[in-house]
Amino acid sequence: MTSYKTTSLERIEFNQVLLKTEKLPLVIDDWTLSFRLGFRGKTFWYLHNNRDKAYRVFHIRKASGGMRVLHNPSPLMRTFSQQLRARILLPLCANLGPHVSAYQLGKSTVDAAKEHIHECPICAAHDVPHVCSPTLESTGQFTYTIKKQPCLACEAPPKHDCPRRGVKIHMDLKDFFGSTKRSWIRKYFHDVVGYNHYVSGLLAHLMTVTLTDPKTRKTYQGVPQGSKTSGDICNLVADWLIDQPLLKRFPAWTYTRYADDLYFSHPKNLSREETDKFIKEVETVIQASGYRVNRKKLHVQRPHTQQRLLGVTLNQKVGIPRDQYERMRALLHNCVTHGFEAQVARAKKDNVHHLHHWIRGNLAYFTMVAPARAERLKQVYQHAQSLHCVSVFTEGVTP
Repeated sequence: MTSYKTTSLERIEFNQVLLKTEKLPLVIDDWTLSFRLGFRGKTFWYLHNNRDKAYRVFHIRKASGGMRVLHNPSPLMRTFSQQLRARILLPLCANLGPHVSAYQLGKSTVDAAKEHIHECPICAAHDVPHVCSPTLESTGQFTYTIKKQPCLACEAPPKHDCPRRGVKIHMDLKDFFGSTKRSWIRKYFHDVVGYNHYVSGLLAHLMTVTLTDPKTRKTYQGVPQGSKTSGDICNLVADWLIDQPLLKRFPAWTYTRYADDLYFSHPKNLSREETDKFIKEVETVIQASGYRVNRKKLHVQRPHTQQRLLGVTLNQKVGIPRDQYERMRALLHNCVTHGFEAQVARAKKDNVHHLHHWIRGNLAYFTMVAPARAERLKQVYQHAQSLHCVSVFTEGVTP
């Protein structure tokens, strides 16, 4: 039996035998698209014609000022978006390089930070797993000490001109989701993926909504913030318009993008003139793509300062910021001496149950970033539990 990939109709629609990307379903019209997603044609066209009505719009005030517009999809649109993401977007996202870690399965902010740890033979000797284990010993009713035998991984490398402490630049994109327009998505599916104009237009229409520019009050078609497909399609379009041109133009720099956060690192501490020239060239590439740079969030991080990326430090290795670690250590120490109930107001939580969940979430995050340092905090937390908690707070039981 002749398959779709060898018919004359497919060659007419695509002007080629196969799609440009493997592991994608062959789609030539609205019927095959709805069939591949597991929906009836009637349901497909209902969502297509009532796309804007399938979202509830919320406005949340930003910490920096202004309002953030969120779109909450209806149950039917959420199910449709999940199928669209699983059948079409995830196979495309699997081809993204290591410079993209946002909305990627199995990747986190730590993976993005590790890309900027350059090779250094002196520091590499200390990049070994920790063999030490801290032990908490109670010296009184509410006093304790933590003993630990230092290992090679605990020792700081000697002072040297380390390439890991070069210059690092952080840039941010304005309105990352809303700036990704429907015409860009349609062009991506046609030029990069290989779908015909009709199917590319259908996909672009179903992944966007009608948005309003807050300054000009004009309406346009952009990606909503809150849909299941928003993060993936914005990653794909930004990789096509921004990431690939930047990687080709600046091979000496290490580049990663986590959603709208662009991060560059160089093994040398370049001068201000060199960094300013580099920033202007990067802005030229971004403006040519159609996106805009948020100049208020532009940061140049030098070796003598604490270099941060996505909430973690990476001067010579990935670690927990000192202020966050000291704040959590002080809170847990007060939990040992005064109890958990006395720390609810200090942590700005509703009750002691929420405080426990918040502490466990932070300890799990610290363990992912720096397991050796997080182990000390775990010891203090377990000691506080043994002094003040009842069995309802044991591991695995929801209060």
